[in-house]
Amino acid sequence: MEINILALKEYAHNIRVLYVEDDESVKTQISIFLQKFFPTIVTAKDGVGGLELYKKAEYDIVITDIMMPRMDGIEMSRKIKEINEEQIIIVTSAYNDTEKLMELIDIGVDKFVMKPIANKPFLILLYNVAKSIRLAATNKELESKLIAKAKETAQILSFLDTPIAVVENRRISMMNKAFSSLFGFSEIDEIALADIETKISGRSKCEGDIIERLEADPFDIHKVVIKDHGDNMTMRTFILRHAVLQPTKKYLLSLIDITKLEKDLDVLSKKLHTNPFTGLPNKETLAEVGGELIKRGGEFGSIVFYIKNLEHVIAWHGKEKGFDVEKTAANELLYSIEQAHFDKKPFIANFDKNFYVAICRKDDAKRVGELIASLDVTSHLPRHEADTNETVHSGFETAILGEHSFGSIDEYFAKLKQKYEKIVF
Repeated sequence: MEINILALKEYAHNIRVLYVEDDESVKTQISIFLQKFFPTIVTAKDGVGGLELYKKAEYDIVITDIMMPRMDGIEMSRKIKEINEEQIIIVTSAYNDTEKLMELIDIGVDKFVMKPIANKPFLILLYNVAKSIRLAATNKELESKLIAKAKETAQILSFLDTPIAVVENRRISMMNKAFSSLFGFSEIDEIALADIETKISGRSKCEGDIIERLEADPFDIHKVVIKDHGDNMTMRTFILRHAVLQPTKKYLLSLIDITKLEKDLDVLSKKLHTNPFTGLPNKETLAEVGGELIKRGGEFGSIVFYIKNLEHVIAWHGKEKGFDVEKTAANELLYSIEQAHFDKKPFIANFDKNFYVAICRKDDAKRVGELIASLDVTSHLPRHEADTNETVHSGFETAILGEHSFGSIDEYFAKLKQKYEKIVF
């Protein structure tokens, strides 16, 4: 077995060792060897001294010889085990005395090194011991964190209106007030799991046997739609989660309300994919639509266009009035497209500031371009508060993209920009 020295040092970086040996030369030699890996090495020359040191401090590993004056290693190990039966003890001995070894095993010592100590076997033993100590410490730390987290979670749940129920033998054996209110049950009702299943509908993947579905796909997100009997029969969306309560084989069900979250995500998605001033799909949405068409490998038509005289409106009336013109133009454009009754309605997007793109069927490109170019966008803008409105007539300058197929969305966008720059400049 090859030893990873760096790993050993990492495992041993905070391990304390008590080394008990009556032979000074051996003690010095082994202590120097141990100091290469362990930060704290405390030594004693016999069992009495070793036991006194052990009582004053905590040690992760005790290494001891057997034959020593005043108190031998066996007696010291016995007394240490009486203090801490989990203490790791490594015994070094020049004697292969079966009776002494059996006595040590009886008191719980199971790690031995024969003298003279060979570096490699000793190193392997130290590596395995240090690794086991680190793993035990890590597990203990994780266990403490889990216990603390469980207590914290229990406290949090006590303040939340999260519907919770326990299922046993396909019956609800316990439920909180939020759960009973959601489904319209009394907390003292005898409720079968089937009574819950019949009330779950909509987009749920959990229709039918809930437990069977949850167990079959434990890592899936199970979304359920439930009619809330405690809130005027409002349809609400939840994430249904479960856990097996071992060893009883009971199941804990919890319902996390995501109704508002889904609505907020829908609103956010629209905002992220829409230009806030024109209300048209933005560049990101155009990338999705164009990317999908390119991926399919088909041909399609594209028209690049912009609002003429928009910069003059902004210069004379300000940005806000410029936004009004853009909004009016977008509404007029969408209305005209709708009234034209294309077999496949063109997709209109706001690529950038006063930079618009229409995607349509290849054969419809000319007609779409002519329709856009024919529009007269009329906006009524006040010159001053006391003056009458100034009527601004504007329209769209258009250009049809000559290409109809593209290797990537980046290539498509580059062609759009080239065409736009030609008609603007």
